[in-house]
Amino acid sequence: MNVSWQRIIQGMLICVIAGIPTMALQTPQRSVRDGVYTGPQATRGQTTYRAKCASCHGNALDGRSGPPLAGTDFIATWSKEPLAELANKIIRTMPKNPDPRLTPQETGDVLAYMLQANNFPTGNAELAMDEAVLKQLRLPAPPAAATAAAATSNVPSLPASGTVAQVMRGILFPSSNIIFTTQTIDPGVKKAEACIRDGTLSITPRSPLPNLPS
Repeated sequence: MNVSWQRIIQGMLICVIAGIPTMALQTPQRSVRDGVYTGPQATRGQTTYRAKCASCHGNALDGRSGPPLAGTDFIATWSKEPLAELANKIIRTMPKNPDPRLTPQETGDVLAYMLQANNFPTGNAELAMDEAVLKQLRLPAPPAAATAAAATSNVPSLPASGTVAQVMRGILFPSSNIIFTTQTIDPGVKKAEACIRDGTLSITPRSPLPNLPS
């Protein structure tokens, strides 16, 4: 009996010891809601942004020739990736013009300004351009309702058109406008122009076309 208990305890200890490295390798995910930048860093980032980024992304980060860097669409797009992906895109490709690329310090500052513009809180430490740290950080996914509302707002609305008589016929008899319009035009009148205005049909004679030479 004692031997059996010893084997059980040994097996449990082996499992615990084997799981320690795995637990150590698991990096906890953090959110930018935790306050990952400082106010002064965001102020520096705003200065850099206006000098090197606003011409493409807009003074209010609302987009111009480049995509917007604030708002529901921006957060929905980049919430799928760790903040390291956004930082790498900025430092490797921005700005697009012939000016030199942003330095790591400028990139961190601009990221801080973007977080501030998206209403994420400040913290006690600056956002460092440390890939291991940035891989732990994510933008929170926006609510589904907000994403749907943003998508709906981009759909253009068409103005209503038509007379009251046409609208009423369309409500009572959906195909009536097509039928009535067809019936009021005489297909035999080849040299006249038919026009319906305010429910009245008027036919204006047109001069015949000249004969073409044979």
